[in-house]
Amino acid sequence: MSRCVRDEERQLVWNKLKEILYELTLAAKKVWKDKNMPDRLSIYVTYAKLCKSYLDVADEESFKICETIANEAKFLGKSTLDDEQWKEANNSIEQIKKIITNAKHERELINDSS
Repeated sequence: MSRCVRDEERQLVWNKLKEILYELTLAAKKVWKDKNMPDRLSIYVTYAKLCKSYLDVADEESFKICETIANEAKFLGKSTLDDEQWKEANNSIEQIKKIITNAKHERELINDSS
């Protein structure tokens, strides 16, 4: 498979993943109203991991979505969560931030070497 075809295929897969993730995040908003709910945040951990896995085709908007939800959840703080839920939520927040930061750094390295 040529590189051009591979890149095009990865872009198509990424676009489909974004559509699925969009639907999933809409459903999550209905189920878990608070942005700091651990189960809701776990979806964004997955989103961030996919951004990193598809770094060559992932768009800046996706990075921003993950960063924004992590920041908003952190801002909400513990709120109505019990200690265990807050620990889990905080872990997810930190994971999202770390994954996105690493992905952006890797993208810079790729762009610098091009």
